[in-house]
Amino acid sequence: GTRTRDTDIKRDTEAERVASEERWEERRAQRKQERRRARDREEQILDEVAPKETGREAQLMKKRAQHQARHTKQSLDVDIPDSEMYANSTDSLNHLKRERDTREQRKQEYQARRDDGSRDERLKEHAEKEQRTIEALKAMAEQSRAQGLGMSKKWAQ
Repeated sequence: GTRTRDTDIKRDTEAERVASEERWEERRAQRKQERRRARDREEQILDEVAPKETGREAQLMKKRAQHQARHTKQSLDVDIPDSEMYANSTDSLNHLKRERDTREQRKQEYQARRDDGSRDERLKEHAEKEQRTIEALKAMAEQSRAQGLGMSKKWAQ
C-alpha cells in the first residue's frame, strides 16, 4: 500500500543524504591533502634556495635569540622632538588670547541681547495673552453652567 511507498521514499532520500555527505567528506579530504602537498612543495623549494641551519648550532642560535628578546630593556622614555617640546610660545600665547577675546565678545553679545527690552516686552505680551485666554475660558464655563450644560453639581463645588 501507500505505507510501503512512503517508507521506500524515506529510505531513498536518507540514502541520498548519506551518499551526499560521503561525497562532501571525500572532496574535503582531497582539498586538505592538496593543501598539505602544496605546503610541502613550498618548504622543499625554500630549503633548496635558503637551507635552514640544523643541529646544535641552530639550537644555540635559537636560544640566543630568545634570550636577547627577553633581556633587552625597552626604554620607557618617550622621544619628543624639540620642535614640539619648545614650540613657538608666542604662537600658542596668541592663540589663547584670541580664544579669550572670542569668548568675551560672545558674552558681551549675550548680555546685550538679554538687556534689550524686547525680551521683557515679549514676556509681558505673552502673560497678557494668557490672561485673556483664562478670562475667555471662565466666561465660557459660566455660560454653560447658566444653560445647565456644565459639569455635574458634584464637580462644580
